[in-house]
Amino acid sequence: MSAISGSYRRLDPAEVVSVAADLADAWKHASIPLRQYENAVKDELRNLREGRSLPVFDALIRALNCIPKTEKRPRLLEVGASAAYYSEILPLLGFECDYEALDFSIYFKQMAERLYPKVPFHVGDAADLIFEEGSFDIVISGSLIIHTYNYAEIIAESARVASGYVVMARTPLVLTGDTIYFVKEAYGVPVFECRYRESELLKTFAKCGLVTVAREPIFMDKPNNCEQVTYLLEKT
Repeated sequence: MSAISGSYRRLDPAEVVSVAADLADAWKHASIPLRQYENAVKDELRNLREGRSLPVFDALIRALNCIPKTEKRPRLLEVGASAAYYSEILPLLGFECDYEALDFSIYFKQMAERLYPKVPFHVGDAADLIFEEGSFDIVISGSLIIHTYNYAEIIAESARVASGYVVMARTPLVLTGDTIYFVKEAYGVPVFECRYRESELLKTFAKCGLVTVAREPIFMDKPNNCEQVTYLLEKT
């Protein structure tokens, strides 16, 4: 197992629901925030601060740059924000906004309070957001639905609280076949993971009143039948 992710086991269809339920709170584990920062985020931030590009953030800024510019700074919510790293990443990418974060882990909030004490940080459920309809110009969900079985509820809630756009960042897809599910270890903790059939996701976006504006590739891994993309979706 790598320090970040490994020990994948593909789930049989009969066990998907029970495993997803058993691991629904896995990302609340107290050890994950520091391990994630030390093994992944720290290097990403250093690269960005030193002006080096990274495919995942290149895709994100390409998507965000498709949003028409206005004189008003957009109010942006990141759902599943970990420790609010995007509050630093977005300005480094040249995207200015009034940023707020939400995650369901109190331990991510505690880390965010140390790293980014001025950032508004909410603890809450991405499938039952605490905000009123249309509260944010943009809602970003990054690496969240990859770990959830109830992804349709999360997309619907993101769409509800957005007034303009939803960004589904780092979205994992299968190149061929149906959605597949795994259990793996992330930062030493067993977690649930999905790779989605794109047509299934697009139908869900449409049901939530979201239209695809941009589909930005991050990577493609043909031997493992997967790719990762970032979507920019407009609320209709």
